[in-house]
Amino acid sequence: MADDPPDVPVTRFVGQPIRSVREIDYDDGRAAFTVGLALRFPAGSIRLLGLDDDLLIAQPR
Repeated sequence: MADDPPDVPVTRFVGQPIRSVREIDYDDGRAAFTVGLALRFPAGSIRLLGLDDDLLIAQPR
């Protein structure tokens, strides 16, 4: 992980309408909870994952 990595530009999504939002869930049979959100925009999509006290922003391939 890196702070503000240049290869994951999220500013291109600013001002765009959100087309869809999907929860990303974790379930290992003992615990189940939401770990993040998948957001789809006209210009692409990103995943926001909450890990401990950090927010991880990922681009699907």
